[in-house]
Order: sequence, then structure tokens, then C-alpha cells
Amino acid sequence: MRRIVTQTRECGERVKGGVYLSSEGSKDGTIPLWESLRPPVPCEDRFHRGPVLVDGDRILAGEEEENWFIGASADHRFKLSADEWSIQKFGMTTTMRLRIGNCAGLGGVDEAMEYLIKTVAYSPVHYKDAFANLARSGIAELPTVLPYVTEFTDSMFEFHNENRAKDLVSASAALWRIDDHVPPRYGRNIIPHLMRMLVVFNLRQDALAMRERYLSGD
Repeated sequence: MRRIVTQTRECGERVKGGVYLSSEGSKDGTIPLWESLRPPVPCEDRFHRGPVLVDGDRILAGEEEENWFIGASADHRFKLSADEWSIQKFGMTTTMRLRIGNCAGLGGVDEAMEYLIKTVAYSPVHYKDAFANLARSGIAELPTVLPYVTEFTDSMFEFHNENRAKDLVSASAALWRIDDHVPPRYGRNIIPHLMRMLVVFNLRQDALAMRERYLSGD
């Protein structure tokens, strides 16, 4: 383990939770001075283990924080944003959604969403039985999956009120997120019921993909 000792410099000491800006040196080896900003520019970004590339002019110009990032940092944030959207909508990343199950081989997220909305179906009798079996599996007692169980029940509540196919798609996404967060020792009891619910939603290829992922341990 490497120990790093931080020395007090003329510019002050590091403060926990602070954001520190640095600049590349000039050809003469000097570092441009930064003026003290009053009031400070707020930064709501998450903690990073490595350096993040930003445009100082944009920061000083008071632009929105999302516009500060440049180069590889901007590309990385765009991918994270796209994946977060896809996980929320599909229960998995865009790459995974277009690779497995019902959407395998489709051309993009818009095509995948359109396909799912046209494909999902609902049978009150079959849903009632599948939901009862899922509830009896003890799924609601697992803290790791409880937020996604809530997402599932909320989506189904919206579906029963509005009769919108997109709410069934949201419910299926919640099933995938539950699958991702089920502790391994509970998988045998819970995942078959998640698969059954996907079949009830007419997403049979997704159910098979979930089964293959479970058996492979991915």
C-alpha cells in the first residue's frame, strides 16, 4: 500500500469534499494563476478517482455544469448518460438490450422500444397467478431488490389505471433489474418466477435469455 503525504502549500490545505482545478504548464514551465472566485462556483458532480477534463472558460463563464466537460471526459459522460437511460427503460444497457432476448439484432434503442411496445401483452388471469407465485417467493423481503419490486408494482399500477403498453415495458425492465440484484443463494427460488412473468408479458425470448444468463452465472 502506498502512503501519500499531503503537505501544506502557499495556496492552502485540501478540504474534504472540495473540488480542485489544475492546469497544464506552459512551454516556459509556469502554471497559469487562478483567481479566487467569490462566490465559489458550485460543483455537484460525483467523486472521481482520476482526473476529469473540463473547459475552464466555460466554468468561469457560468455555463451549466453539464457543459464543462471536454474530450474523453465528455465522451465518457455521454455513454454513462445513455446507459442510465437504457437501464431505466429496458433494465439493461443498450448494448445488452440489442444483443439478447426479444430485441436481439435490432438497430437501436428507438427500434427496440417500438418493438417492445408492439409485442407486450397482458392476461389478467395469467398475471394474477404469476404475481401470486412471485409474491410467495419472498422477494419483497430482500433489501437488495426491494426498490425494483416497487418499480414493478408502480408500473403495473399505472398500467391498470391507464392501459398503456409502455407501462408493461417498464414493468419488464423492473424484472430485469430485480434479476440483476437477487442474491445468488435466492436465485433458484426467485428467477423462475421472473421468467414466468416475462412469458405472461409475451416476452418469451427475454425469458429464455434470463434463463441462459442465470445458468451461465453472468
